[in-house]
Amino acid sequence: MPFYSLQNQQDSERDYRNIVIPHMLSLGWPIQFINNLLHRVQWGVNYRTFSIRITDYPNRPNEVPNIEREVRAVMTGHRTNLLVLQAYLPEKGKGPVLSMGITHPITLAHFVYVDKAGTRDKFNQKEDVTFRYIPFSIISKKFGKTHILP
Repeated sequence: MPFYSLQNQQDSERDYRNIVIPHMLSLGWPIQFINNLLHRVQWGVNYRTFSIRITDYPNRPNEVPNIEREVRAVMTGHRTNLLVLQAYLPEKGKGPVLSMGITHPITLAHFVYVDKAGTRDKFNQKEDVTFRYIPFSIISKKFGKTHILP
């Protein structure tokens, strides 16, 4: 895995623990729920999207993040009680939480494998992979199963 990706994963974990979890607790979310979320934190622009990797690292197909692993497993019949959270912060290590969305991997799989309407694909040169960006609002309109905060 490229250094850039590894560093982002570590920063995402840190910011989830130090910024997103306290924010969710302040909103009344139970810690048991929060601890069972698959999560990703991004920084800078508040895109209000779920970003799902749709290609693998060249020559390293086994390096699949947990969120993508769950989304792919759904397509093979796997059922999960886990939910996915995507949060946006203004910059690494700093709050406040700009937005966050929570949905089920089945819902994300629908937009990765079935209905791409309203989504956007983008190649990330630093990580050498392609991501599909799924707006919180598209999921909410189609399924009504997305918690969008704030």
